[in-house]
Amino acid sequence: MKLLTKTSIFYLISSIFVFTIGGFIFYQLIISEISGELDTVLLKQKEKIISHIDHNNTLPDLDIIYEIKVKIVSIPQYIPINIIKDTLLFDDLEESNIHHRVLIFAYKVKDQPYQFYLFKSFFELRDLVKGIATIVLILLGTSMLVMLLVNIIISRRTFNPFYTIIQKLENFDITKSKPLELKPTNIYEFTKLNNVILAMTNKSRKDYLIQKEYIENASHEIQTPLAIIRSKCELILQSRDIPENELNSLSAIIDSADRLSKLNHALLLISKIENMQFSASEPINLQQSIEKHLALFEDLISMKEIEIKTYFVESPVVLMNPVLLDILISNLLSNSIKHNITGGYIFIKLTNHELVIENSGTPLSVNPDDLFKRFFKNNSKVESLGLGLTIVKRIVDLYHMDISYINDINQQEVDTSHHILSIFFSK
Repeated sequence: MKLLTKTSIFYLISSIFVFTIGGFIFYQLIISEISGELDTVLLKQKEKIISHIDHNNTLPDLDIIYEIKVKIVSIPQYIPINIIKDTLLFDDLEESNIHHRVLIFAYKVKDQPYQFYLFKSFFELRDLVKGIATIVLILLGTSMLVMLLVNIIISRRTFNPFYTIIQKLENFDITKSKPLELKPTNIYEFTKLNNVILAMTNKSRKDYLIQKEYIENASHEIQTPLAIIRSKCELILQSRDIPENELNSLSAIIDSADRLSKLNHALLLISKIENMQFSASEPINLQQSIEKHLALFEDLISMKEIEIKTYFVESPVVLMNPVLLDILISNLLSNSIKHNITGGYIFIKLTNHELVIENSGTPLSVNPDDLFKRFFKNNSKVESLGLGLTIVKRIVDLYHMDISYINDINQQEVDTSHHILSIFFSK
């Protein structure tokens, strides 16, 4: 839910609550005012009745009583009473109970005590009350809608710098040389937010550029001495009369140099992937890419007598960087060949939603959950760098895909198992 929508809903709910309470209080004040007016009328009528009794020493004539209903009841004993309250009284014209205000008091006429009931109906003021209530409801409802609309307009304008910041951050790319640019605002909080974000992004860009430059420089500088070590060792190997133990040592040095060079390239590649330096993407036919790499690995496949089985249900087109896709397919196939057994198989299934590569091999010697971590590898393959699946995982994560691995052990042959690696394309 958007911030503006949420604040508008809160404002609407609070306005309804406040206006409801205010309307109720206003209605009660109107009723109280009307009751007060009726009480004044009843008290004046009481004074007239008492004045009539005092002057004439007789009960007043009910037929000419003064615009109110009067009920007089003879009582055996005089008890002083003076009560004003609300009551319901049946009205013959309306044929229903009508809300009345009643004044009850006692008085003596020729030493005979009587109890007087003076009734004044709300009926005459009912239309007035309804009219006032309707007007109040309309005013409150209109005011609430107008204030809500004004609040939305003001909030939208007020939060406009905030949405501008969000949009700028969404389009900000740390790999670009251009720094983040934010429009100045006259709102203190947003100005402070701009300053914090600019400081944070500028520092992030600076750290990224320093790290990028260091990695590239280190990678380049490492390659040079490694090439020198390898060439010098090869020159010594061409010399005559080299003892066997020194020959073995030189071969180990060359192998280590080659391994270090490959490791340097792999770590540099992972760093570039994580820093999103492969930004350019284009639509690529995945089936054609797989077939191309199968042809490149044909010699290795024949050498290990591996049977290739393909099941291309569909031929999806993925939007990826061509270099990264080549690395992804190459590492997957290389991994399935390298960890396969002689005379084994590789089964490749491709649909619009997933790529599945299954291969035979020896049972896994490490935890399957650790396969995609750096430098984790099968102990039986010591020549492996342990970075192939790590690179695959980084590429898959970059394009918001999912990857899973299943190790299915062959129950009939304990020393073999089926390795199933699946990549699920993002929708």
